Amino acid sequence: MPGKMLHEVVPGLGVLECMVNRVRRCNSLDDIALAIPDGIADEPLAQYASSFGCRVIRGVEGDVLGHYRIAADALDLTDDDIVVRLTGDCPLIDHRVIERVIAFHHSERADFTSNSLEPYTWPDGSDVEVFSAGLLRKGDREERNPLNRRHVTFCFWKHPKRYRIAYMRHDPDWSAYRITLDYEEDERLIRAVFASLYSRNPDFSLDDVIGYLDANRQIRVLNAHRKRNAGWVADANRD
Repeated sequence: MPGKMLHEVVPGLGVLECMVNRVRRCNSLDDIALAIPDGIADEPLAQYASSFGCRVIRGVEGDVLGHYRIAADALDLTDDDIVVRLTGDCPLIDHRVIERVIAFHHSERADFTSNSLEPYTWPDGSDVEVFSAGLLRKGDREERNPLNRRHVTFCFWKHPKRYRIAYMRHDPDWSAYRITLDYEEDERLIRAVFASLYSRNPDFSLDDVIGYLDANRQIRVLNAHRKRNAGWVADANRD
């Protein structure tokens, strides 16, 4: 869905701005940066993010791992500082979930922590990954596979003997819910959620989202036929 992060999901607010507003409520984060390619095609996204005060970091097309390292350096992160990786097409992300994953990362003394590894237990669209800036820089120095550089964290979680990997599960299993944005039906669902919940409380929670979808099955099934992370899974299974 080209240009999806600029699409309005609330009158006057696009996908990315809605997401950044929700992430800004996370007390554990000191700064937020949008890491995107430096090509002309992404200039509208860069200008849009800057218009609502989001820092924009740009790097070589396809080298997303490089984008993250550049961002860590631009933000003056020490090697001990943590990096929280989110994807910009998840406007329903809940800052409380981010806080939980960060706390779990510290309690497990992990090198890399995720709530989105298989077997999935969280909704598609609530993905959070946590690792240190030092580990990020190490990955950037050592990783040469373009596929792994594109997906940023393949070079961490694919090596459980090298790194301490922690996976935070959700109980009950909510993996059947899809609240990410890749297709037109995803956008219809996300707009319906915002239309119902946002006006009453802009800081609605993931529990509120699931409650709404459970109460409105005709909305929940809009994108139920879409396979989770289809391209990501195909790449993850390649050498």
